[in-house]
Amino acid sequence: MSKNTKKLLTTTVVASALLVGGSNGVIHADQTNDQPTDNEQKPKVLQVPKQTNKVTLKSSPQKQAQEIPATPAPKPAVAAPVAKVPAVKVTPKKVQPVVKNQEAQPKTQFTAYAADQASIMVSPYIKTTLAPNGKTGTWKMQLQLAKAMQGFSEQMKKLAKTGAYPHGRDGKNKIAYVRYTITLPKGVTLTPGSMIINNNCSFINGGGITWKQDGQKINFRIPLIDVNWLQIYDGYENDIKDPAAHAIDTDFAYEITDPAALKQSIESQGDFAFYPSGFGAMFGFGLQEFYTDKSFAPILGGPATTTSKEVKWPNKFDLGNVDLPGQGIIADHPQVTIDGKDGYIIKDHNDLTVRAILNVKKVKEQLAQIKTFTSFSDKEIALKNVKSDFTAEFKLPAGVDFVASQPVLKGSNGFYKITSYNYDPVTRILKVVMQLKDDAKIKTLADLSAAVNGMNDELVLDWKINVPAGQVNGYAYPAVTLFDTNNNAQNGKVTKTYQVTGTFQGQLQADATLVQAPVLGVVPFNFGWKSQDQLNLFTPVEITFVSADKKQGTVNNPGKVVTIADKDAVVSVAKAEPGFKFVNWTDEQGNVVSEDATLTIKADQNGNWHEGHFTAHFKKEIKPAPKPDPKPTPKPTPKPEQPKPEKTLPTTGETSNHAAFLGLMALATAGIGAAINGLKRKVK
Repeated sequence: MSKNTKKLLTTTVVASALLVGGSNGVIHADQTNDQPTDNEQKPKVLQVPKQTNKVTLKSSPQKQAQEIPATPAPKPAVAAPVAKVPAVKVTPKKVQPVVKNQEAQPKTQFTAYAADQASIMVSPYIKTTLAPNGKTGTWKMQLQLAKAMQGFSEQMKKLAKTGAYPHGRDGKNKIAYVRYTITLPKGVTLTPGSMIINNNCSFINGGGITWKQDGQKINFRIPLIDVNWLQIYDGYENDIKDPAAHAIDTDFAYEITDPAALKQSIESQGDFAFYPSGFGAMFGFGLQEFYTDKSFAPILGGPATTTSKEVKWPNKFDLGNVDLPGQGIIADHPQVTIDGKDGYIIKDHNDLTVRAILNVKKVKEQLAQIKTFTSFSDKEIALKNVKSDFTAEFKLPAGVDFVASQPVLKGSNGFYKITSYNYDPVTRILKVVMQLKDDAKIKTLADLSAAVNGMNDELVLDWKINVPAGQVNGYAYPAVTLFDTNNNAQNGKVTKTYQVTGTFQGQLQADATLVQAPVLGVVPFNFGWKSQDQLNLFTPVEITFVSADKKQGTVNNPGKVVTIADKDAVVSVAKAEPGFKFVNWTDEQGNVVSEDATLTIKADQNGNWHEGHFTAHFKKEIKPAPKPDPKPTPKPTPKPEQPKPEKTLPTTGETSNHAAFLGLMALATAGIGAAINGLKRKVK
């Protein structure tokens, strides 16, 4: 036989052997001998070998290439890898003993994946418990593997239809297994002889479970039952009907050698891998990998989470003191502002309801800030010796009296109650004490938060007072009112400002411990708040003006109600009707205030008004008999020029005026003499 013939025969035998050594004897077409690259071997959710002539099928958790047999697969009964296991549906196995340290495990390294990238969710089945002494604890996993592998169920179903065998990482015809590694933090050790593993999972070989400790790591190998995918999927379908009854229970004890480890977590993560074909398993390519989530189980105890949880436990919970906005009002009265002061004008002086309003929204907000002190929830923080005193004090001014009646608390919704109240007439202080209704029932910070947050944002405390009429100079109304020369009242009822001062103080105190780890110590819890406000009461007085008889006269201003806010004088003018005249103004007691028709009333030198009621008086006007008017003195008129008398002689015998007669005679004589003399000169 020639060398070429021998070489050809050898190649044919080897090729035949490779084909016969496929997945359960199934011959796959178009497989290559190319070795996977380094990138292909890195952990992914799924990895497949390079193939040609492949058909892509939808699978879970993501699409992947599936090999399609070139020839019909032989029956499982004659398939070499499964010849030793009957092709029947697997029933739940009894608890199988575990052979500890059965074989050395290689060091396992995993790439960290977020929970939403994992196909097998394990964290929900892990929790830790810390002993009261704080020195030992227990890690426990009740792994419902069927439920945890639901994300892989569609893939198993497809593999079952092919009749393929789950070749593991160890090579062809070596059953696949789950690797799981638990890492203890520094300062924590595994308690010798404490590891216990019980298997109730139908598709896991309990007798084949092994583990080995390597420093702080504990490496587990959890193999499938040594059958093909059809029988494994049958086992899965059996277990998924009641996953809790088919769990793998694993627990061990740990010891804490360094108190600093109390704030650490036990980390764990794993994977499951298989080769779809014996050909790939023989040459190490096409490995399919599925990862569990990464879990963090706190040393202090509690359920595992998928993210690392920082453990914060303070030396004290001191939330400080908060200033709360408060307000005092008089119920059912409108508020006014006088001289820059908010207050109430009080006309009805009996049984006035003082309403003290406290806004507690900041208390709720401050209590929520406790989250900045610790990484634990309110339910995980236990409280003892809870004190919740809440005191309101009101200082009453002289002249304002407390009405002895039970104050009423509103807005607490049953979480707070009034435990006592007392009024001291000497100090004039009303003290009201409140506290949580059921201090003894406050067991955790969650209980306290529920009580505080259960209240309205505003707490209301109602109580009653009497405010007397205004008084001044020792005279109480209705004493006689006197006025000075400027019409300023000197006594009687007066405007006044009363000021009630209210103070709120509260505190919450307790001893806090961590529920699952009291060993961390007792931490004092302290929180307080305070508020202060003033309530101004303004008493008004009335100034009135009236006419004693409106038929006789009127007043143009009937008056007004005044308070210390009024600065301008109050003026009224009296006007008599025809036939009458104004007499004077008088006060209530009949004292004459003014005889001027215009009456002006002012506040006193302290700016206070005194109440006054003024009356204008008129009387009928009586007219006397009319007197004659004196004649006016005539103005002198110039005398007319007298005409020259005629040269006539008075009538004879007329003797009525001798002087005139004699005058006339003299004039006649003189005239005659002159005439004679004239004639004589002519003759000459």
